[in-house]
Amino acid sequence: MTSDGQLRDRLQALQCHFTWDLDAPSQLKPEHVLQCLAVDIQHTPHHNQATLLALRAFLCQRLGRYADALQSLRDAEEQLRQDFPDGSPGQALLIYGNYAWVHYHLGTLDDATRYLERTQAAPLAPVSTALAAEISAQKGWSLLAVGLSHWKRARQCFEEALAQDPGSRELRAGLASALYAASIHSSDPGLKGEAMRQLEEVVQQQPENRRAKVFLACLLDQEEQQERVEALITAAVESCCDAEVLRIAAKLLQQHNLERSTRLLQQAVREAPDYHLVHQTMGRSLTKQWYQARGERKEQLLQAAISAMKKAVIRNPGSVFIKLQLAELYRERDPSWEEQIYLELEREALGFSLRCRQALCLSYGKFLMYKRKALQQAAKKLQDGYAIPIATPERMQCCQKLNKLIQWLNESDPSKAKAIEHFIQEMDSVVAVDNAVGLEEEDE
Repeated sequence: MTSDGQLRDRLQALQCHFTWDLDAPSQLKPEHVLQCLAVDIQHTPHHNQATLLALRAFLCQRLGRYADALQSLRDAEEQLRQDFPDGSPGQALLIYGNYAWVHYHLGTLDDATRYLERTQAAPLAPVSTALAAEISAQKGWSLLAVGLSHWKRARQCFEEALAQDPGSRELRAGLASALYAASIHSSDPGLKGEAMRQLEEVVQQQPENRRAKVFLACLLDQEEQQERVEALITAAVESCCDAEVLRIAAKLLQQHNLERSTRLLQQAVREAPDYHLVHQTMGRSLTKQWYQARGERKEQLLQAAISAMKKAVIRNPGSVFIKLQLAELYRERDPSWEEQIYLELEREALGFSLRCRQALCLSYGKFLMYKRKALQQAAKKLQDGYAIPIATPERMQCCQKLNKLIQWLNESDPSKAKAIEHFIQEMDSVVAVDNAVGLEEEDE
């Protein structure tokens, strides 16, 4: 009989979601990814739906939802039969490996062993070059589905797969998606240029790929090529029911056509009413409109923005950024509501990513600085944020606010102003800041 330890060692050798270290480089947020995945599964333009269903099983297991995990694997098997009547060994290995791991965590070791043996069945056993390429591609899709911050590993996966099948349009689309992610998470201009070239090729060869069109539109928008951006958005959203495509298009249009942007967001909410990111984006759009409005319209927009953010929080209660955005809206109604959110988040902060902690320090520090006029407390929060050694917009803003405090304190408390100035200089001289930090996946 195989011992628990021996079984686990054999399971660790499998190629599946449980062995691909999906927590690196950032902490995995299963609730967030599951909502994004629900949209991806429904609208993926590629033959990777079975892989995404198997990924859903992995995420459900992480949340202790074993019945949902097993059902998702059954769904993955059925999807694989539909998509590949003659079989797809790489995706089959992935599904059976996930089955084995779910049963292992469930404690049904006989079933875990049975599925482990299925991964080693004769039709699947030869790890041919083609099989290795297929597995690499499915790993790439999985990494991107978990979060764009995985772009380096995803890029490597698609490049390895393309080396074996250079004519594959799907693999080319995967590489283009990984490079698009790189353009968001890296400051290397060469990656952005390569992403644009790859996406142009995908858009030409795969006109049905709506996501490639909005990804390319995002990059061209940065180059101020508005005519092409408009054409790509129009083509992407025509008869579109993909809430993520609609959401990205709406964000791009906010600066140029707010009315159309709002219509697209409303459509996205109708298509995916449980998708937290569409409610978050709607809330941010309404917040921008609120800042610019006057009179009765201003109050209506504030209420609508609060309502949208509350819906986003309900659908993803673990999101720090959404809660911070809701807190700042509450400031206009009752500052005590805003502070209550900060206090609740501080009690949970040890489990947050470094950027989330930094964002909390910034928001709470600004609240203490401007609303409470508690300058020394504000300085402490902002210093805590600036001391976190990752290069983000939040860290830069912490520094800006600390310099503002120095100006305010120069007359009333020059010694405190000098201490803050010394702190900034010390941090700049001794703290090694990681410059390879991109956006949180939920800060979209």
